[in-house]
Amino acid sequence: MESGSPFFISNGVDNLGFGGATGNRANIVGSISYPKTRFEWFNTAAFAQPAALQWGTAARNDVVGPGTNNWNLAMYKSFQFTERARFEFRGETFNTFNHTQLSCVQATLTSGNFGQATCTQPQRIFELGAKLLF
Repeated sequence: MESGSPFFISNGVDNLGFGGATGNRANIVGSISYPKTRFEWFNTAAFAQPAALQWGTAARNDVVGPGTNNWNLAMYKSFQFTERARFEFRGETFNTFNHTQLSCVQATLTSGNFGQATCTQPQRIFELGAKLLF
């Protein structure tokens, strides 16, 4: 299990006059809360566009993205045939409980999907394996 990574909210507009640079931060106008849904990971109404030629008031890394809750499981059985030969059968799962894990939260204020988690981590994966040792 891991907590989410922090990130900052960009305003997405060159309001400082640097010629295309959009690294300026947005203004904070409300409380940052976390509904933690796919369509609204954080309270998007807490951010607004700064005035022309002004720096945004949002702090560096003031929003935290989705964390990871991933369970992997491996089981195997070994069959001994002779003193030197054995057969091993293995089964493994990754994301065993198939828990949806959101990622890629859009952090640009001018984006159409601002505040939305647009990606997910991989679904459950099964692997089967066998080997003969002699």
